[in-house]
Amino acid sequence: MGKIYILIARDHLKVALGESAPPLLFPFPTSTVQNLELIDQIGFEKALTQFCEQKGISHAHCTLLLDESFLFWKKMEGNVPPDDAFFNMVPLPPDHQGQKQVKIDEKTTILAVYNSSMLMSIERALFAKGNKIAGILPFFAFPAFEKGKIDLLHIDESTVRKQARFDTDILSLNSSTHHMPLIPLIILLVLIMLGGAGIVLLPRYNKLMNPAQPSPQQKKVLPTPTISYLNAADVRIEIQNGSGKAGEAAKLKAVLEAAHLTVSTIGNAENEIKSTRIATKISVPPEVIAALSKKLQEQYVVDSQSIPLKEGSSSADILITIGQERAQ
Repeated sequence: MGKIYILIARDHLKVALGESAPPLLFPFPTSTVQNLELIDQIGFEKALTQFCEQKGISHAHCTLLLDESFLFWKKMEGNVPPDDAFFNMVPLPPDHQGQKQVKIDEKTTILAVYNSSMLMSIERALFAKGNKIAGILPFFAFPAFEKGKIDLLHIDESTVRKQARFDTDILSLNSSTHHMPLIPLIILLVLIMLGGAGIVLLPRYNKLMNPAQPSPQQKKVLPTPTISYLNAADVRIEIQNGSGKAGEAAKLKAVLEAAHLTVSTIGNAENEIKSTRIATKISVPPEVIAALSKKLQEQYVVDSQSIPLKEGSSSADILITIGQERAQ
């Protein structure tokens, strides 16, 4: 098939087979991926493999382009003090975070975090059909596309070769990450074969697998990330009744749906509580939280601040727990 380009976005990917054909669209099944959260890895890889088979995507050299919506990123100007706030705010488990820092020029650096587990699942699905990954480039790899607007119809080999900042290639930077499972196996075989030589190799292995962490004085400043917020119409709400009064969740569901909000689940809370609580994922727009809180205050005493809702703890984006206290 030759060379193709695949743009990976928040909830879909597009495959450009050439300038003469429109890109092929693969929407991520909502049962497998929701809000950059990989909830069914096997199902996701199977669906993508079937898509490649149906569209004849096989034995190609693929360059993966990461859309702005797939990344949590921040453009930094000048020097900043040491701080881990950026990574702490990214709503991905630490072991699923891939990180890339690129110096664009003397005054500008871009720091980005991506879901490495999802990226590896995409690679595995492509590999299953005999495809090879030539490179993985984030949108800011191209000076002309720093606003995240990548036109697949006009990406060609000469564009990549002339314009791309190849120091941004995630594949070349993190090749050890992509192939890490092979390293322990190879070292184990060496230790078995060489026996006593393992005493010499083991410290080197430990150093490889557990590199020295920089001292606090060596850490660099990491600013607050840019978060890709959901559209207000896509926000899903779960309601749990913690008031002890039967039917309260169903009543609130009707009120919120009349206000054009989406309630996906209702049920009873494990424990009764006094005031109503709102828990939200980081991807929920602040204006949605404010409007919802105002709506709830018409009927309930609502906690003044929403609390974080951990990724994976709920399929919804907002969790409302109804309390016993009613508004005056």
